[in-house]
Amino acid sequence: MSHHLETLIQFTRESPPRLVSVSASVRDLLGYTASQFLSGDFSWSSLVHKDDQDIVDKLFSPALAPAVDSFNIRIRHADGRIRCIQGQYVLELTSQPVPTLSLQLIDARHLRQPDSALLTPNFVAMMENTDDFIYFRPPRQKFKINCNLLI
Repeated sequence: MSHHLETLIQFTRESPPRLVSVSASVRDLLGYTASQFLSGDFSWSSLVHKDDQDIVDKLFSPALAPAVDSFNIRIRHADGRIRCIQGQYVLELTSQPVPTLSLQLIDARHLRQPDSALLTPNFVAMMENTDDFIYFRPPRQKFKINCNLLI
C-alpha cells in the first residue's frame, strides 16, 4: 500500500474526557465509522488492548507531559484483529473553551518497508493475530510498546 492508514481523534480535557471529533479515515484504520465513535456505541479505551490501558491512563492524566509526544499501542480492529498503531498526541492547552487532546493514529505496518528478512508473511501474520505480550523497545521510547512495530 502506498499511503499511510491514519486518522485524527480529538478529546476534550474535561473530567471525564469527551470525544469531540473523529476523521472519516478511522474506518480505513480501525473498521468503525466516525459516527459509531461519536455516538458512544463504545468507548475509546474499550478498543485498546488490556495490557496497554496504562498508556490510555497516561494520555488522559491531568499531569500529561510533554505537550507533544509519540506512543505505540495495540487497538482491536472491528474485524477482531489487533492492530499495532503508532500515535502522536498534541495537548492544546490554549483551546477554547476547554483544552483538547489530539491523537494522530497511523497503522504501523505502513510506515515503511521492513528491513529484516525475519519479517516473513508468516511472522507478520502471527504478530497481527496475537494477544500475547510481545515488545521491541526503541532506545528513546517513553511509552512502552506492546507490539512489534515495523519501524
